[in-house]
Amino acid sequence: MPYWQKRLGEISPVPASNGSRCHSVVEDQYLAKTTNESYFRKVIEEEFTKLTQVGNNMRIRHSEVGKEPVGENGEKDYLFIRLFSLIHLALRKTGRLRETV
Repeated sequence: MPYWQKRLGEISPVPASNGSRCHSVVEDQYLAKTTNESYFRKVIEEEFTKLTQVGNNMRIRHSEVGKEPVGENGEKDYLFIRLFSLIHLALRKTGRLRETV
């Protein structure tokens, strides 16, 4: 069995802590490693959800049509920094980011 099929078999939906959507066991494990505090975990979950909605509803790629483009007056920088910060936190807390000096 290919590796990717094996990994997909490990992912099963579970209810989100706030009941808004289902996410996989893998997502739940990464969120658990990100923080032990329930309030901050909720903030992180909401941030992932909000940024996913932005990515799905705005024209991020040049080939996408029928979506609102991201503005030029700092909006791209704002979204980039927000997304980078979230990914950086998740990678660092899960031990998947090598710190450089």
